[in-house]
Amino acid sequence: MIFDKKSVDLFDNPFVPCCGKYFVVPWLVDEMEVGRVLLSKFSNKSGADFKGYAFEKYIIDVLKYCGIPATAMKNKEYQCDVAFLLNDVLFICECKNRGVHKGNDLSFNEMDDDIEQLDRIANFYKENSNIVKRCFQNAGYHKISFNEVQKLIIYSKVTHGSVKRKGVFIMDIYKFLQPLGR
Repeated sequence: MIFDKKSVDLFDNPFVPCCGKYFVVPWLVDEMEVGRVLLSKFSNKSGADFKGYAFEKYIIDVLKYCGIPATAMKNKEYQCDVAFLLNDVLFICECKNRGVHKGNDLSFNEMDDDIEQLDRIANFYKENSNIVKRCFQNAGYHKISFNEVQKLIIYSKVTHGSVKRKGVFIMDIYKFLQPLGR
């Protein structure tokens, strides 16, 4: 947990060596949750598979556990990592393993590429609701209806915030899970 040349960020390595002592950034420690640090540290060092398919499946499983219809929607060109239905709203989600923070703040420049990708995917499924319905039916859901589509980007790395930018909700996995009680 000591910051050195191999460190990815201060979140995983909050102790900064200097003059034979260790210093810690006060705001970082104040907001730090030991469980998150250990999970992040474990996944970075051990190669634990909390990215890609495993990350997407985890989100789908949590949503299903909470009684929320959820599935992935895969098409040749348009891969929706997670889609879920809540109160006649279809949420189309893009899951990202990398963080988008500079000094633990959300970086708009890095998000714009992800937003552009999600916009392309969401527009396809918005225009092809029959494919959406078929994907949910294949996942075992039969009463499929939605009047609205919302876009959401979920990062597996802590971003210390959530924002809505260009019509897209952006947050880390911890902010996403808070209302679900997990």
